[in-house]
Amino acid sequence: MPQATIEIKNLPELKPAPMAVPKPIVSVVVPTYNIEAYLADTLCSLEVQTLRNFEVLIVDDGSTDGSAAIAREFCNRDDRFKLLQKPNGGLSSARNYGIKHAQGEFIALLDGDDLYHPDKLMTM
Repeated sequence: MPQATIEIKNLPELKPAPMAVPKPIVSVVVPTYNIEAYLADTLCSLEVQTLRNFEVLIVDDGSTDGSAAIAREFCNRDDRFKLLQKPNGGLSSARNYGIKHAQGEFIALLDGDDLYHPDKLMTM
């Protein structure tokens, strides 16, 4: 028995719906000022967090060393990392600037020369 063929014409092109990016649970604000010797280790401690739904706001407070370049490397390889740059205003100013740009439900502060344990964000 021959098979019937159905020809469908003039269908609109279907495009996949954009995937919703979940709002981060935690925004980690990392103020930086001339700490290139420590910054990569600090940011690595965030990359390995067991909680995955967070953002990192690296606030370059007018650094004159390679801190911003290190931050950019992390931003280029991980979408959770964002670099914010501002003129030097001090630690409190940098933290407040990061908090102003935070999207997370909770705020965590991490100095650019400190480390988080891998379970820090999951257990706080």
